[in-house]
Amino acid sequence: MASLGRHGGLGTLTLILALSWLLTIAMPAKPGRGQDDLPRWPDVSNPGLDLGDFPNSAFTIPAGTCLVELAPFSYLGEDPANPAEYFTQFLLRFGLTDDVEFRILGNGLTATCGEPYSTGFSPLVLDGKIHLWDERREWFLPASSLEVALTTDWGASSLSSGYQPSIYLNFDLPLFEATTLEWTVGYGEVVGQAMIRTPRGSLVATDANLNQVSFAWSFGQELTDNLEVFLTGITAQPIEGQAGGTLLACGGFWRWSDRLSYFGSLGWGVTPDAPQFGAQLGLGIALGPALPRETGATSPQ
Repeated sequence: MASLGRHGGLGTLTLILALSWLLTIAMPAKPGRGQDDLPRWPDVSNPGLDLGDFPNSAFTIPAGTCLVELAPFSYLGEDPANPAEYFTQFLLRFGLTDDVEFRILGNGLTATCGEPYSTGFSPLVLDGKIHLWDERREWFLPASSLEVALTTDWGASSLSSGYQPSIYLNFDLPLFEATTLEWTVGYGEVVGQAMIRTPRGSLVATDANLNQVSFAWSFGQELTDNLEVFLTGITAQPIEGQAGGTLLACGGFWRWSDRLSYFGSLGWGVTPDAPQFGAQLGLGIALGPALPRETGATSPQ
């Protein structure tokens, strides 16, 4: 499902990239993921889709493969700062190595449903995900990945707020055989309204680059081999001019085949500054050559 952030520079990009590099080298080395440890491909449910619920998975797709995620029906209701909008969210995931993904995503064709009225293609987001380590259940240590994204201004000018860098840490922790907890901690730059004191001493509202912290989580429960349901939520730091507050949602993933999976969710705001309602329907398609798994190999999830 779409995050709370609506449409948003480069002021903190260097800092974020430096922090990403430091986190990568500071984290303990993960256990080796040799070819025998990789999932069979195609298998759209492993490592699973990143659209649908709010957090992103800690896992990546195998090298040389592609996972296309599309949500042609996505709706986010109005909040105190923004009108309701309909959009066609998408995520293209490319496996560069077994532990590194290059990703292109965005809200696609977007139409606002209130003042100011606007229709166009939302800016593209360039994203990279690095799988850091696998889970250690005996230590209660979750699997983790580092994600760095840059929202560009490659889209309709009415929906763009310039370049906005962000960084995320994704975690996956199996609680039971069929129950998983995922969470994502994010920090990024958005364009919001700030109060600036003029030389005459008065306060005026103006657009400014501000930093926003977000936290997303999801409880997933497998009901059958092909059906998983989830309860998910996201909380974003309230910033004037940006969506914030807390949004909860429930939904599910239905695995139709090795290459095709469907998902859907319904959400509702639980704080006054959050969107009133959200909904999403979509699908994921696994592309790329077949990669058989060796007998006795284990999945990363």
